[in-house]
Amino acid sequence: MPSGVMAQNIALLIHSKQKQQQQQQQDLKSQQDVTFACHHTSHLLLHEHDAFTHLLQMKKPLIISTANEYDKTNGIHVPPARFEDVMHTFKSLEQQGEDNDDATKVISTLILELPHREIGGKCTPWDDVLQIKQFLKDQNIAFHCDGARLVEAAAGYGLSLPEVAQPFDSIYISFYKGLDSIAGAMLLGNKDFCDEARIWLRRFGGNLCTLLPYAVSSWDGYRKHTLVDDDDDMTSTTKIVSFQEKQRKLTRIVQQLSSDAVVKKYIAFDPPTPETNMLHVYLKASKEHCEKARDETMIQTNIRVFHRIREVFSKGHPACDIGNFQCYLELTMGDGNVGLEDDVFLEGWKTFASCLSKLE
Repeated sequence: MPSGVMAQNIALLIHSKQKQQQQQQQDLKSQQDVTFACHHTSHLLLHEHDAFTHLLQMKKPLIISTANEYDKTNGIHVPPARFEDVMHTFKSLEQQGEDNDDATKVISTLILELPHREIGGKCTPWDDVLQIKQFLKDQNIAFHCDGARLVEAAAGYGLSLPEVAQPFDSIYISFYKGLDSIAGAMLLGNKDFCDEARIWLRRFGGNLCTLLPYAVSSWDGYRKHTLVDDDDDMTSTTKIVSFQEKQRKLTRIVQQLSSDAVVKKYIAFDPPTPETNMLHVYLKASKEHCEKARDETMIQTNIRVFHRIREVFSKGHPACDIGNFQCYLELTMGDGNVGLEDDVFLEGWKTFASCLSKLE
């Protein structure tokens, strides 16, 4: 597939049509429009201009909500989707109608992102993934994985890719993110699913006259990042560090920075212990001060700690309400920076925090 947006909308379309066929076979008196369920940070909600409505004519999705009030001492922590959240959300939907089966009639698919990119690369606990799978199977609801960074998630779980893929009815994987290819995506499912996906690929205009440059780049990135381990004997020009080692390196750096008094005053990491090779960095300073401190850090150390940052706009965001953080950024340990010594990261961020302290 040329893009993940196309891949996931095709997956939704196929699963929704299967749900409608189930309704017809059950001879329901009033066939209902189907939709899907997802976490509130899903890419389909935040970055696709409601493609599911405008292209697929699907109504607003069911948002997976939290079952309990989370302990606010966790500060900026926003949890990933869990089994109890799924159960709480479905029960809430059932209670809104007279028919307790309404939820399972209108939901064709539950989308689970692994890892959750918008909340710092957190992963749904694996036991929860398996419980969600069983619940959906019992309810005849498809289980789709937004696995744009599934290879990174597998490393975080300590599982193989086949093991992580097993619970899902369909999976999307991006080639251009962690796998570092030019562009493109992979959509996986059983044979019938893939046969139909190929038809919809043409209907969506995704059958370009040639995909060779993308295919070659994608296969190269997939091979290098999924068939490598830390003990592989590769030359210095081809050595690819595994996602497990990238996560371990990021964890070491975060642990040391979190123990520094000046760093702790201005910076927090979410999650506090990386669950993959990425996380979010929250800053207790204005965007203007953060950029000034970054530039001063470059002058003093020749180290650029970040390229860009985002302001935390909403007062409803936990970072505003609890931690008084004003900005945040995504920090990923990738092929471009994993080769730097740990001390480079430590010096850069400690100097940055020191520069912030002087701007107060």
